[in-house]
Amino acid sequence: MLLLGLLLLPLLAGARLLWNWWKLRSLHLPPLAPGFLHLLQPDLPIYLLGLTQKFGPIYRLHLGLQ
Repeated sequence: MLLLGLLLLPLLAGARLLWNWWKLRSLHLPPLAPGFLHLLQPDLPIYLLGLTQKFGPIYRLHLGLQ
């Protein structure tokens, strides 16, 4: 039983990593947001607001996207 649990833990961790990777690949980023959006707290979709707060005006460069 303990061995089964120890084998199941890496499997679940790997599945979670693959799920997060798949979700990030399917994320369609909006156009490049100006740098002042993270200061104004506008009525934006939450993913765009989060990106502007985290990375500022060049978040697409930080993520390696063109």
